[in-house]
Amino acid sequence: MKLYAYPSPTPFLVQNRAFLEKHEAVNSLLYGLALTHQKAGDEAGPLFLLSVQDEGEPIFCALQTPPRKLVVCGEVAHAEAIAALASKYISENAITIPGINGPRAFAEALADAWSRRQGIGWKVSRRSGVYQLDALQPVRPAPGRLRLAEEAESGLAAGWRLAFIPELGMEAEAPEQARQATAGMIRENRLYFWENEGRPVSMAAVGRPTPHGISVYYVYTPPEYRGHGYASNAVAQMSGNMLEQGYRFCTLFTDLSNPTSNKIYQAMGYYLVEEFVEITFSLPQSR
Repeated sequence: MKLYAYPSPTPFLVQNRAFLEKHEAVNSLLYGLALTHQKAGDEAGPLFLLSVQDEGEPIFCALQTPPRKLVVCGEVAHAEAIAALASKYISENAITIPGINGPRAFAEALADAWSRRQGIGWKVSRRSGVYQLDALQPVRPAPGRLRLAEEAESGLAAGWRLAFIPELGMEAEAPEQARQATAGMIRENRLYFWENEGRPVSMAAVGRPTPHGISVYYVYTPPEYRGHGYASNAVAQMSGNMLEQGYRFCTLFTDLSNPTSNKIYQAMGYYLVEEFVEITFSLPQSR
């Protein structure tokens, strides 16, 4: 087995594209981020990329946008050997990995092997469902309409982004970082509002496209507007639009501890393809 570290997304994708595309929907987060960074170039910010190959075939891929968790995918049977190679490289290069995020069976096996080698603990901090949509089913209509967010609304969008991050248990984000992220999505026509009576009442976005799919995310409705079906209608219309534009499927991540949202997405045609876990390590990985 041999570990590879990459200076940029292009050589990473050349070497690992076929491996990632075998399970494109499951790997949509890692694969989509790599493609997005490749397209954006230096403007996308720092990126840490690894793979492990066995007899010339990829068996593990990992991506980190520091300081976030390492997104991983790989073969459970090789988790011990992968952990040996990856943890050695990360320690030797003083890279900080606060945790990992990936398919449950592999991520937990990797975390167990990794933590034993590093002498640390680990815990599952979040369980998510990866859902896929191939054909949209009708949903109960809600009053209002879907529209693109406008540049003047970047402040509102950033405020909503900062509001939903703690609700989802995600890593905290600085206000300026949220403003830049939402402004970029608005410029790229990826951020949408559901508007009712002239007022935005829910938000969602699309992004991280892969060769055959695209992800729906940043789904948020402020508490005062919940219970009217705004978010489900926004997701349904956005998803339907993406399928009409030629994507074979859409993906989204759900909080598995919230049965209501999972049921809503299933009703419109999304189905579970994988369970992801976010794992937090007890100590930084750099030494």
